[in-house]
Amino acid sequence: TTTVAAEVRPYAATATREGNKIPLTGVVPPDVVRKSLVDGARAAFPGAEVVDQLKDGRGVGPAYLPGMTFGLSQIGKLAKGSVGISDAAFSIAGAAADFSSFDAAQAAIKQLPQGVSLAKAEITPPRLSPFPFMAVKEGDTLSLSGVIPNEAVRKPLIAAAAAAGAGKVADSLRVADGLPASVDFGKASEFVFAQLGKLKSGSASLKDDALTVAGAAEDEDRFTAVTSALSGALPGGIKLAAQDIKGPPAIIPYL
Repeated sequence: TTTVAAEVRPYAATATREGNKIPLTGVVPPDVVRKSLVDGARAAFPGAEVVDQLKDGRGVGPAYLPGMTFGLSQIGKLAKGSVGISDAAFSIAGAAADFSSFDAAQAAIKQLPQGVSLAKAEITPPRLSPFPFMAVKEGDTLSLSGVIPNEAVRKPLIAAAAAAGAGKVADSLRVADGLPASVDFGKASEFVFAQLGKLKSGSASLKDDALTVAGAAEDEDRFTAVTSALSGALPGGIKLAAQDIKGPPAIIPYL
């Protein structure tokens, strides 16, 4: 009495990066495909411990091997996370190791292997420590660089810069994880813009909760206003690390 094993549906497998381990779970055809997946995981992340927990199963479709091979080529771009295939549907989720890896993974999922569809792509940007943000004022232009905690703050951030007197805002900000929970980014950035708005030129940088400000004031009133604001308690959970605010130059000879 001989029977055929039942087909597995959905036919799914997953590779997960857990530190220096890559467990492979799900089902695999009972042939050379298993070796191909294990070798692919080792090639994608040299030095990793590949843990083969795959179980033999019948019912593999044509998208399985291309989908998993593609997924394993992306696992090295994640600091942590997983890739997987379920029938023909591909999924990737996790945190990118750095901005290069984040950009590469985002570009890769737009070019999936033929026959493979995208079910889920949840790739979060890298975590930075310290969390850097910088604003530089030159004339009426305010240049913003570094990182912001999420995309939702970008529009109100630029609006706050314009409200503080910036005629033009040059935005080269990236989204990253790692902002300290004690920092209110909106209140902190509004305070930074308000002080730069009083200066003829200057720069302000935040690293986590530490603020450094430098610049030149056009007159004594503005010089006093900025230095007084920096000498008190700062809003948004930030603290002054250093300041170098210069007042108007002395008139010599004073006639």
